[in-house]
Amino acid sequence: MENNLELEESEHLVASFIGHTQVKKSTIAKSALLNLICPIAGICNRYKLTITNKNLYIEQLSYVVWGGLYDTVHTDKFDLDDIKIFDVTMTEDNQELIKIVSVKGKELELINSNSKNTNIASEISKILNKH
Repeated sequence: MENNLELEESEHLVASFIGHTQVKKSTIAKSALLNLICPIAGICNRYKLTITNKNLYIEQLSYVVWGGLYDTVHTDKFDLDDIKIFDVTMTEDNQELIKIVSVKGKELELINSNSKNTNIASEISKILNKH
């Protein structure tokens, strides 16, 4: 049930992928306890990154228990000039560790499982670092 991202009139899609953040075991335990009280509580650690010719969109996704789908909780939009750092490091098991920092200091670290060996985050990094 992800919402369709509305692009500006002169924007076109360059790339898009879904990544996740590292979740601590203590956070999982707290969420499990919360689910005993309120069965709709969950962890929002899934993100969809979309890059266009003008902007980087970061959508925070949450699993909807009742429908069994993901829904967009929040969307951040960054002009490509506002991305200070977009670094990608490959792990031994071929995952991409991504660090994003905006010029205003907003920071996010994500993991792309890279299960299809596309190295999409690395390709996005090349585009952003040229910009």
